[in-house]
Amino acid sequence: MKLQKENLKYILILFALLLSIYLSYENVNEYHFKKDKIILLNKKLEEIEKIDEVVEKVEYKKDEEIEKILIEDNDFLKSIFYFSNYSNLKLIDSSKPIIKEEDKYFERVNVVFKLNGSLVNFYEFLQYVFYADNFIDNREIYMILNGEYFEISLGYYREKL
Repeated sequence: MKLQKENLKYILILFALLLSIYLSYENVNEYHFKKDKIILLNKKLEEIEKIDEVVEKVEYKKDEEIEKILIEDNDFLKSIFYFSNYSNLKLIDSSKPIIKEEDKYFERVNVVFKLNGSLVNFYEFLQYVFYADNFIDNREIYMILNGEYFEISLGYYREKL
């Protein structure tokens, strides 16, 4: 009986030793796995930072290269009407064109629009406006948001009348 207890004691010690070796091996593997993951994430972050720098440079060049595209009043109003329809907003009213700037050849004109609909639809409308930044001047946009309607002032360039 004493011999069986001694053998059981050695077997338990051997089992505890094997278990501790296995657990330390797993801890080392987990450490290396996390380290590899961190290295991979750092590489992805570096790639993203490079992409951001490239996008900033492209946008900067875009602002320099784009000239003022002159459009007619009717084309501007049609585009706003289409944008409001595509974004499920109801165009309630539009003001007369207000001349903001002018020189010898062209004028920068703003028009105030009243739109009715949900905030999600208004956000979609704003996306259309910002996508059309080559003919809609979105440097100065004024918005009034209240419970009944949205009021937005958008500008464009036209030939001097």
